[in-house]
Amino acid sequence: MKEKYYMSDVSSFEKKNLLYQTYKNIFDDNWNKENFLSFSNYPYIESFLLYGNYDFPIGVGIFSKINNEVEVLKFGIVSKYRQKGFGYYYLKYLIDIYKIKKIENIFLEVSVKNTYAIKLYLKLGFKKLNIRDKYYKNNYGEYEDAIVMKKKIRVF
Repeated sequence: MKEKYYMSDVSSFEKKNLLYQTYKNIFDDNWNKENFLSFSNYPYIESFLLYGNYDFPIGVGIFSKINNEVEVLKFGIVSKYRQKGFGYYYLKYLIDIYKIKKIENIFLEVSVKNTYAIKLYLKLGFKKLNIRDKYYKNNYGEYEDAIVMKKKIRVF
């Protein structure tokens, strides 16, 4: 990919609003703005806006960092920019950042139906730990299983 990449952490109110707008362009859920912004202010939440060679964000990364572990809460790229290498680049870069911060493990859950994301996570070295039965409820009231994955990034 010949795009230029950059990302910014989200700390200002303006960036948190932009994070919410970008989030809503990626994820189809009913998280309202007030609750989203309140959640993003928790001290253990780390959020990033992901940019390509554009003046607007094309993705988001929202993580929960507690002690020496991180959980990927939300990671996504706007649909128009998917399958172009952005997800791989940004997640790899974020893993490297957490490696520098001496994080030991990164965890995530992903729907068993999200095959593109599963392939991406496996490519980046995540391992499947287990399945959570009927973990997600989709917009049609149907349940989907989730795969719990882990990447060990700091070896002692």
